[in-house]
Order: sequence, then C-alpha cells, then structure tokens
Amino acid sequence: MESKNTTIIVVCAGCLLITLLFACSKGCDKTEENKVVVVPEQKFKRIDEKKEKETKTSSKFSGSSSYGRSYDSGESAGQPALYTEEELQRRSKRIKERKEKIAQLKKEHIEDILNDPNLSLEAREQLKIRNHPSFFKGMKAFKNQNYKEAMIGFSEVLKDKEATPLAKYYASWNLMEIARETSNFELFFLAARTRASLIAKEDLSIIDIEKTNDVMEELDVVENSLKAIKDPKYFDICVKNKLKGYDKINIRKEDEELARKRVKEDIEYYSSVYKELIK
Repeated sequence: MESKNTTIIVVCAGCLLITLLFACSKGCDKTEENKVVVVPEQKFKRIDEKKEKETKTSSKFSGSSSYGRSYDSGESAGQPALYTEEELQRRSKRIKERKEKIAQLKKEHIEDILNDPNLSLEAREQLKIRNHPSFFKGMKAFKNQNYKEAMIGFSEVLKDKEATPLAKYYASWNLMEIARETSNFELFFLAARTRASLIAKEDLSIIDIEKTNDVMEELDVVENSLKAIKDPKYFDICVKNKLKGYDKINIRKEDEELARKRVKEDIEYYSSVYKELIK
C-alpha cells in the first residue's frame, strides 16, 4: 500500500514538472515574440523614409543639371543661376563676333554684285538703298507703324554723307508720309524742303525727275496757304506774293481783290489736299 502511494506521488510530481516545463517554454516563446514586436518594424520604416527623402532632396541639387553644372545640397534652395558673369560675357562676345562676321560677309556680297558690269544703273541704285542700314531700319519701323523709330532711321540717311541722292530723296519722301500719318506739320515741310532741294541740285534722272526750282516755289505757296488758315499775317504774305508781277505803284484795287480771291482758292484747295496736317 505504501509502495502504491509512493508511485502515485511520483507520477503526480512528474506531471506537475511536465506542466511547469510546458508553461515555462510557452512563457519563453511569448517573451521572444514580444521582443520581436518591441523592436517595431514601424520605427525602421520611418528611418528608411527619412533617408529616402533626404536622398531625393540631395539628388535634386547635387545631380548634374541640363547645362552641365552641379550643385551640392549645401547651397540655397533657390533656383541656381544658369550662367556665371564670366560665361555671360563670353557668350555676349561670341554673339557680337558672329553678327560682325555676318555683316562683313553681307557687305562683301553686295560689293561683288555692285562690281558686276552687267548690273543696270537702276538696279545698282536700288540695291544701295535697300542695303543702307539706316534706311532698312526706317522701312522696317515704318511698316510696323513705329513712326518714332522710322523717323530716326530716315533722318540718319539724310545726315549720312555716304548715302546716295536717291536714298536721301526716298528718305525725305518717307518722312513726309510719316508726317501726314502723325499730323506733324513741321516735320512735313522740313522733309519736303529737303526733297525739293535735292530735286533742284541733284541728278535724279534715273527716276525721271529733272532739276528744277519749281518744287521749292510751290512748296512756299502750300506752306504759307496752310498757315494763313490760322494766322492773318500769312494771308497778307500770300496776297503780296500773288502781286509780285505787278508794278507796286500802279497796283489797282481790282488786282488786289483778284489776288485775295486766288489766295482764298489756294487755301481751300490745299486744305483739302493736306487735311491731315491741319487737324
């Protein structure tokens, strides 16, 4: 009986030991599992995201740009300059040299054409006009209705001692047109007198214009007639000019009345022809 009890005690003790061992092993496993959780994947993930963000930010400024320059992440976050001052100066110099080269080649080409003995005189003169830089500038501006720039270009032609009489003739004519477009009375008659002077002094037979002083005389009549609209002084000047062929002592009243009538007719006529100038 005593032996049987001993056996039961031993068996119970063994079961208890097994139970304790099993519980310990489960506890250890749980502890190990908790250790894995305690070192959270979330934390490692945040670190990776931060590094990735830093890498992207760094590569944005440290990588090679499309202009062959590189920048490190220590520079400011602003847009970097595309060219340094030195690079801009070199670039400007190259552009200037190219323009000068093109201008020289163009000049040489024009000279070759002008030296062609088979080139007609009319074609030669037209070529000279079209290739005068100031005349070209004036025509381009005139076409774009940039009258201020056009006036500068054509005025430069008139001042240029090397410009041909034909170039100056057309420059003065274009200035007259600009004056009419802009209602510029003074500019019109200044340009018109330049044109009249060219007709009186220069050989313009290439465009079928003969030398004459008649254009200048007619211009005086036109200008004084238009001025007489607002100023009686110029009306009297016009009347006196009408009576120039008469004997001053023996001028009859009828002659003076006829002169005044003709002046009024001139005023009416020129006011309709040059209405842009008297607005």
